[in-house]
Amino acid sequence: MFLAQVLPIVAVVVLAPAMLALMVAGERAARRYREVPAGPVEAAVLALLGLLLGFQFAGASNRLEARRHIIVREANAIGTAYLRVDLLPADDQPALRSLFREYTALRVKLVEARTTEEVLARDAASRVLQGEIWARSVVASQRAPSPATQTLVVAALNDMIDVTTERAVAAHTHTPTVVSALLLSVSLLSAFLVGYSTHGPSKPWLVRVLFTAVVTGTLYVTFDMEFPRSGLIQVGAADEAMTATLAGMK
Repeated sequence: MFLAQVLPIVAVVVLAPAMLALMVAGERAARRYREVPAGPVEAAVLALLGLLLGFQFAGASNRLEARRHIIVREANAIGTAYLRVDLLPADDQPALRSLFREYTALRVKLVEARTTEEVLARDAASRVLQGEIWARSVVASQRAPSPATQTLVVAALNDMIDVTTERAVAAHTHTPTVVSALLLSVSLLSAFLVGYSTHGPSKPWLVRVLFTAVVTGTLYVTFDMEFPRSGLIQVGAADEAMTATLAGMK
């Protein structure tokens, strides 16, 4: 959670002034080493920066969409498993429905957690309920009149349980730290080279500020997509599917 809050801030509050400062350093270096051309090096580094930004942005966007898809799949899996409680003996249904409502409420509250401790506690509590739902459902399905009931109920419960693991893995899958560090380093190096190549009496600060704004803005959005519950980008539409599933449990 701490990393989620810090990365977007670093991208704007720390990186932007650092890039502008390095542009000034690059301009001073150009005045000192006038005979050293930097055009080919600048072109190569800027191309690398564009490539890294593109891959990082695309990866973060894909992971955001995957997280949304998994939440919707979990809502559908819970809804299907809840409906198949109707296939079990009538005496077992009230207790199981109560457990399902409690379980779904915990999964809904999971997205409201703001600290790692809260996330782990609510996830652990929901997994305890998973085990209880599984045990009760298996016993009840063995007493069902139709032999196919156990297959249908167990299959739905398997899907419901499996998707929680997928969701937990997706929530902790991000760009490797070394890749983010490389991207930040290349951004700083690019700023130095831009300053080196734009030195002169005109001092084109508008170009430098625009370059800084584009790079830091792209990085901010990219990091925000990596941690969609802590910044401007959210997965609220997918969360509403879980809320709707809970509301539909009578």
